[in-house]
Amino acid sequence: MLGNSAIRLYGLIKRQLESDRQQPLAQLQHRDREIGRTLGITPGQRPNRKVMQRWLDAVSASEDSDPVNHRGLSWVTSLVIISGAVLGWLCASTLLNYDGRMPVNLIYFLLILVVWPGATLALWCILILIPRTTSESVLGAVSPGEWHRKLVTRLSGGIKPGNEFDTDLKISMQWQGYGLSHLFTLCFVLAACLYFLFAISFSDLAFGWNTTLEVSNDAVHSALSTMAVPWRQALPHASPTLELVDISRFYRLDHVLSRPADPDLKLAYQLGRWWPFLFMSLLVYSVLPRLVALFFSIWRTTSAVDSALEASSGANQIVARMVSPVVSTVPHETSQPPPEKTGQPFGLQKQLDGDTHCVVIEWAGAQVTAEQLRQIRVVPVIKSQAGGVHTLADDRKLLREMNVDTVQGIAIVVKAWEPPMLELNDFVASARKALSPRQSLILLISPLPGFGVRSEQMQAWENVLNTSGDSNLHIIALPHQD
Repeated sequence: MLGNSAIRLYGLIKRQLESDRQQPLAQLQHRDREIGRTLGITPGQRPNRKVMQRWLDAVSASEDSDPVNHRGLSWVTSLVIISGAVLGWLCASTLLNYDGRMPVNLIYFLLILVVWPGATLALWCILILIPRTTSESVLGAVSPGEWHRKLVTRLSGGIKPGNEFDTDLKISMQWQGYGLSHLFTLCFVLAACLYFLFAISFSDLAFGWNTTLEVSNDAVHSALSTMAVPWRQALPHASPTLELVDISRFYRLDHVLSRPADPDLKLAYQLGRWWPFLFMSLLVYSVLPRLVALFFSIWRTTSAVDSALEASSGANQIVARMVSPVVSTVPHETSQPPPEKTGQPFGLQKQLDGDTHCVVIEWAGAQVTAEQLRQIRVVPVIKSQAGGVHTLADDRKLLREMNVDTVQGIAIVVKAWEPPMLELNDFVASARKALSPRQSLILLISPLPGFGVRSEQMQAWENVLNTSGDSNLHIIALPHQD
């Protein structure tokens, strides 16, 4: 309910992806390819919730420690339903309290059970229509989405601020928070409706209205008739007449209804004719709009999860592995390979035609010499290190603070004999985002000293990176060094 299962799936996939970062890519390729064959995943398949749920079931992800506290969210939902229903019942019982002396004030009834829900719904519409940054800063204190996100953050130990995956999850939780606020109000007005039907069925209610202001009966009739426009044709008796408005106006000093012997006692019966109008007002202006808003919030919660999955590099890599052939990255030890041609690119790029000024990043201890860079025509403007002993926060800070406006691209040096890991794939994706579409991202494959880069090794790297569809992503084998 309220997208709990979608958000929970999102959290479980996130945790599984973090676990996969510690596994060799070759092992992940074999695993996911077998899953893809079993599930019948075909090329072009998007990582939607159905596909990712089946993948998660296949890898048997443990659910003992739920990254998004599913039970806690269920308790929150139950509390919202119960509290809304109880408050709605109590509120309606107070408003419809009638002892036969003074009529039920229908103005109070409409203000609390119709106008107030409508006003809060209008405020919510404003909240979701204005830009997100403005709404979070200006209306964040009154936003049920922000309240819910902070509550879930406290309930769950698996949500860590700053993670790109959790940024998308934050949007889903905010929409779920909106859904909970609509659920509360919907339960409130539904309970009020039930008590209203109970009261008119088992008691003799009389309704009236009054005001100290100089308001004519015609003006009140015009306003209430306008409210009744949606159902006037189908239910004409649920639209108040001018006569009913006129006879319903009462004053504090008027004790007509408290005199049983008065021949105008039948006035009390006439004043009970307000109930169809009041019930239809509750139904049309309180129940139905909240029901629509609730389903819209649920749809936005699940669609936000779907969008996040389709945009997630990790989820797309999973689907790509499920439909791609498995290529072994384990080198053969029975023979010594001849060195490959110096600077020869494989598959994703032709040889560099001229000097290319790049930021050079040595990944996880891989090293490159100035001579190797000169031979492949890469000019290092800045040289940095990432991966390995460097933390994920260090890598992100490096990319964030790097000035790439004056260079032609980024060159990442990796070890040919180590299979590509998901951590590197994420770093490559982040580096691509730091560049403009016209700038190049080059992977320089470094061989073991005295050896050249094997064709099988290059093919393995190409198979992994070819799924990105990036025309400016290139792979070049570094020349061997004695």
